[in-house]
Amino acid sequence: MKNAERKTERRAERIAHFRTDYSRMSTETRARLEQDLIQHYFAPRYQCSPFDPTALVALAKQQHPGRPEFAEALARCTQQWRKNEMYAYFADPQAKDRSRYHKGFILDCPRQGALVVDVAVNGAIFGIEYIDAVKHHRGDADQTSLVAQGPPVLRIVHWK
Repeated sequence: MKNAERKTERRAERIAHFRTDYSRMSTETRARLEQDLIQHYFAPRYQCSPFDPTALVALAKQQHPGRPEFAEALARCTQQWRKNEMYAYFADPQAKDRSRYHKGFILDCPRQGALVVDVAVNGAIFGIEYIDAVKHHRGDADQTSLVAQGPPVLRIVHWK
């Protein structure tokens, strides 16, 4: 009987947690929920860290010799805000005065694979997307080229 009561109590507490019914929530659960909310809403989402752009500047000079502004803009990127393993910002993502996205270009890095560099209207670099990490995250890292695969196979389904 005690085991069934404990099970019912835990179930009620779980339901109270997800419905945020504070009247049925134990003080320990309420404290955990409060800590979770504080961490979610008040912890900084992006941490600024130093970045060394010398390898990217050399790649930009080598792969885009007709566009020296790419290398100059990359040379000014000395801080990064990592969103995740797939994208890094070079301008504060939470800043109010951010410029709009204008264009992008691709760098082929021997260490990190293909990189898509996002450029703002004012010529500054927004950030870099690590394409190999995106492919790995999506689960299609073994696919070499989308063009080589051909068109996708479609199945037509008729509904009445």
